[in-house]
Amino acid sequence: MKKYIYQFITLLSITYSGSVISQTLVNKGISITVGNSNNGSGDIKGPIFSVEYFSSLKSNWFFLGNIGATIHSEKGFPISFIYNNQNIDATIYETTAGMQAMAQIGYSFINNPKHFCGIRSGILVRYQSSSSTSVVYTLFPAETNLPFPVYVFDKINPQKTYSVGLSGQIFYTYKLNKKLGIGFLGGFQFDSNGDNISQLSLSVTRFLK
Repeated sequence: MKKYIYQFITLLSITYSGSVISQTLVNKGISITVGNSNNGSGDIKGPIFSVEYFSSLKSNWFFLGNIGATIHSEKGFPISFIYNNQNIDATIYETTAGMQAMAQIGYSFINNPKHFCGIRSGILVRYQSSSSTSVVYTLFPAETNLPFPVYVFDKINPQKTYSVGLSGQIFYTYKLNKKLGIGFLGGFQFDSNGDNISQLSLSVTRFLK
């Protein structure tokens, strides 16, 4: 009887040790993420895409490098009037697109053969181009002697900007096998240009080790 009890305790010890070791698995991988993002208060929406590489540092800590892009579009200042008995829609649609690179440090709460979950944060550099109009002036027919209003677009802000910022994300990856995983991540970032971008994305991960 004592023999079986000893074997059972030994088996539990081996199982527990394997579980502890699995919490600090050395991981390297490449992920592709695609999702939806909101710029500003959430009224400007668009896709976000990124390719990232991560590698374990020590224990549950890891380093991640990320290159990505965003595109946000919105209906700009609404312009419509009647000319020759026709309704004219002269609204100018505005688009803001950017490319960025991130360097992050992450911590995994769970890192075992099936689940990889944690948080990460770091710095970013971003290039952005925007067609958004800063101010719109309206000149009515009484001022111009034209049979239709004249709109003057004043772009105070520069079209192209470079900025630095901070980012934070939470993530979860389900490991389908030793080489492939699928998951999601949500995050928020802000930069020196005043852009605040939130995201919710799906991810596909190829584990390298």
